[in-house]
Formats: sequence, structure tokens, C-alpha cells
Amino acid sequence: MNWKRFVFLMVVVSVAGAAGFFMTRSGKAAAPNLKIAVPDDSGGLVVGRILRGEQFRNAKRHRVFESVQVRDCCAAVFESSLASSEVDAAVMCPEAAARLIEKDRRFEIIGPCVLNSDVIVCRPGFAPKKIGVSQKRGYQTALVGALFGPGCRAEPMVPAALPYAYEKGAVDGVVIDAIRAKPLKGDRITASKTGRDTVTYVLVVGKEFKSSPLFEQFLKAWEKAVAELRDGSAMAREIESCCGSRWTESEIAQLRNTGIRFTVPQSGN
Repeated sequence: MNWKRFVFLMVVVSVAGAAGFFMTRSGKAAAPNLKIAVPDDSGGLVVGRILRGEQFRNAKRHRVFESVQVRDCCAAVFESSLASSEVDAAVMCPEAAARLIEKDRRFEIIGPCVLNSDVIVCRPGFAPKKIGVSQKRGYQTALVGALFGPGCRAEPMVPAALPYAYEKGAVDGVVIDAIRAKPLKGDRITASKTGRDTVTYVLVVGKEFKSSPLFEQFLKAWEKAVAELRDGSAMAREIESCCGSRWTESEIAQLRNTGIRFTVPQSGN
């Protein structure tokens, strides 16, 4: 299959899947009091840990709190679903978050929650000329420029197409979440090699949710989850639960060496 055709199919599938998911809120089942959208990669680990923790376990059963996985936070259908109040909070890349609050003042960015979770996987032995990046993520394009200079071009595409484009040789490398990079062969360059932290995800919340008593409880649970994820076994369990892949102790150690960090987002007010 031509890789460009594959990219097109990924767009269609992603849009159809996301639309189908967000339509479920208008179905017969009672909607949860709080719905948070998270990526299906490292950006979803903290929320996954919260849901499996003691503090929110009963809340999940009684539909007080529910998380949903989203493949691409920059997809138009996801951004429009946030704007139409389909979800109350989301873990998003910085660019998608900025676009959202520019369009809809009901939301605000609480702060960074995941740092340095992207890696660059490249073919060994030569300088790359074209690196695949996720569409609309300007920080990834900037990362390619900082690490490889003007002789290397960033090629935007839907996130689901990145591994396929790399394996088929359509690009010389890809900027991809460190967890999703696991099956890819090649040299790995960490985002932290630039000498500064790269914010890969931020927490965005609706102002109505922020003003509710549940918000402070949620942030305390977030802080506890961040602390728990410092344990390698806990992180391995969350990766398996959230992303469907098993990681050994040595693989978790290598993941930590990328500089990935989970933080407690804090707003200025």
C-alpha cells in the first residue's frame, strides 16, 4: 500500500472513531460528572494511574470520573469536541491547547504535565534529510531544526502514520512518543539533547470544572500519581494498561534515560 494512501486512511479512521466516541455522550447511558481526554501514549499514564488509585476507584464505578483515549489531540474533530463541551479536561500538546483557549475562553491551561516524552528515531549511518513529525505540533518541527539544522526537513503527518512512513522508508526518521517508539529499529535521540526541557503535554481544564470542589481533589490525586510513577514497576503496569505493551525493568530504565518527566500542573491563580 502506498504510504500516502495509508496516511489518508488513518485520517478517515481517526475522524470516524473520534466522532463515534464523542457521540456516545448523547446516548442512553448517564454521562459522567467529569470526562477527561488523554493521549494513548505517555500523556495518558498519570490519568490512568489516578483511575486505578484508591481515591478515584469508587468515583469511576459511580461514573463521577471517566477518561477516554484520543489518538491525535490536534485532529479537528477532537478540538471541536472540546469546544462543544464534550469533555471537561484534556491532556494536550502545547499547540493544540493554545489553539483551544484562543477559540474558547471557557478553557484554560493549568500547566505542563509531561516533559521530554518524545524521541527521534533515525536510520543509523547517515545524516537524515527528512523527519516525520505529528501534524500541527510546532515544537516537534522546532526540535528537528535544533537537532539536525537547516539541511533536514520536517514532514508533518497524522501520528498514526509515523511508524508506517518510517518503516517504508518515506522518511529518514520520526519524532514520536518514547513509548510508541519501542518497536521501531534505529538510533534514538532524546528531546533533552537540546539542553532544555521540551514540554510535550499540558493539562487543559474547563473553568467550570476548575471552580468545582472536585478539581482540588483531582490535583491531589495527580500529585500522588506522579510520585507513584517514579517506581519502575508502577510505570510498567500503567504502560501495559494504557498502551498495551509490556516493558521489562531494563526497558523502563532506558525510558527514564530519555529524560521523560511527569509533573504536577499548576496555574498562576
